[in-house]
Amino acid sequence: MYYNSYKKRRKRRIVSFFSVILLLSVLTYGYFSKNNKKADEIPYISKGEENKSIEKIKNIEKTDKNDKNDGGVEIVSEKILEDNLTNEENQDDLRKKELVNKDTEIIFNILYKKTGEIVKDKVKVPITLVGMTLREFQDYIEKNYSDWKIKNISTNFVTLFKEKDGYIPNYYLIQNKDGYITIYKINEFGEKVLYQKTEIPLSVLSEVDKHKLEKGILVKSLDEVMSIIEDYSS
Repeated sequence: MYYNSYKKRRKRRIVSFFSVILLLSVLTYGYFSKNNKKADEIPYISKGEENKSIEKIKNIEKTDKNDKNDGGVEIVSEKILEDNLTNEENQDDLRKKELVNKDTEIIFNILYKKTGEIVKDKVKVPITLVGMTLREFQDYIEKNYSDWKIKNISTNFVTLFKEKDGYIPNYYLIQNKDGYITIYKINEFGEKVLYQKTEIPLSVLSEVDKHKLEKGILVKSLDEVMSIIEDYSS
């Protein structure tokens, strides 16, 4: 009887032992099967999602290429370079406009008090002035044209003004002298010099013409003088 009891207990132990072994085997198999499945499992990606991912990667690579090279140095895009060059060219053009150039002019205005006429003349600046700033140009004008008044000045032109008491040089003046029509020529200093005294008396002229000749008729050429004399002598 004791032997039978011992035999039963031993049998239960063996069964229990193998049950535990079986349970551990099942658990171990399940654990490794699950991990292997996760490692080998490839997630499904749709074609649309794949294209989006590829495009995103390309954009990132493009941005990186624009921003830095392999050495980590920033690379400026062609557009930025073009803009910078354009800005520099515009600034150069602006600076050139602010300097005296070969087309800059000096304009002279002379008021002759005897007749009230203004004679204008203009010349290009000497080549030595090209490249001057406005301040340098003004200093030059003030030093070399001290007897002139500056009316306007820029790097493109300067307008100078002065008054003179005489007549316009190289003109002709028809005037009364001792009751006769007389012709004068104006010299380079604005002074009248006797050119010819006619035999036409003022007494034969109208009061209007007498008044004109008392004041004096200023003309540019000798042809104009002869034309007026012919009118008075007819």
